[in-house]
Amino acid sequence: MRYFRTAALILFLCFLCACGSTSAAGSYRLIEIRDDDSGLLITEANLNGMGEYTMELKDDGSGTLDMAGAVSQLQWDDQTIVIAGGAPQEYTLSGRQLKLQDEGAMLTFEKE
Repeated sequence: MRYFRTAALILFLCFLCACGSTSAAGSYRLIEIRDDDSGLLITEANLNGMGEYTMELKDDGSGTLDMAGAVSQLQWDDQTIVIAGGAPQEYTLSGRQLKLQDEGAMLTFEKE
């Protein structure tokens, strides 16, 4: 009986860790760009035919940003993304969406 309780407790803790994980690591695709100044909105439908726009965040804090074939290396942590050695940019993570403020535009990515 003691082993059963120990095993059940371990499984419960693993379940809590998996469900409570807020890591942004994963593959994302760009679904929206909103210009802060003009309010211009570019959606995923408008991006079709213009190449792939993706971001890969690896567990080790590295990653890549691919904007229609122009690939940049990046570093990230739980608050910021640094693209190609530039200035740190804050991001927010809500469900499957990651929002990144970049040079006057809000880029919205969705986790694949």
